[in-house]
Amino acid sequence: MRNGWTRVHSSELDPSNPVIVHHVYPNAPRTSWPAQANSILNRLRMTSDFSDYVLIDGITYLVEISGPLMDLPAGYLFLCPLTHLQSGTPMGFRFPECVAYWSLDPWGLQKLSVESAQSLGFPSPVLSVHLSGNRWDNAVYAGLQQFHRGKGFDPESQEVARYLDIPLYQLLYK
Repeated sequence: MRNGWTRVHSSELDPSNPVIVHHVYPNAPRTSWPAQANSILNRLRMTSDFSDYVLIDGITYLVEISGPLMDLPAGYLFLCPLTHLQSGTPMGFRFPECVAYWSLDPWGLQKLSVESAQSLGFPSPVLSVHLSGNRWDNAVYAGLQQFHRGKGFDPESQEVARYLDIPLYQLLYK
């Protein structure tokens, strides 16, 4: 819809797959992390146990429809825009006040309360967020450091990333 919401007619919901999925992936190329890992870890003063840290490389939003989808009454499920799920930071997410709601009118102007929707036979939409990521052990970071140093770069700087002309990670703390 023009306002960014997605409208799904109850007859369009698939009983064999009661999940609506949206994936978000970072814009940075896959070479960004290896080129900057030691620099970032150095700035964060992390010196060991690197396998305890995970680089998030994807967020999957799932809106699951809990309950039977057979013989639903005529109505519309409205799903919030992806921007309502994202915070102001790259790859950041939040749980908005309203992820989804049912309505009997096609424009969604009259939202049904959860109780009203259930009494009419509409199942409840439930949001879950799944993160995917990668992690590497100390040997990988030591190997990257040795490789970068062998190529003439300071592994604790962003020289490699600048040389490769890839986006620089920015730390979001003070």
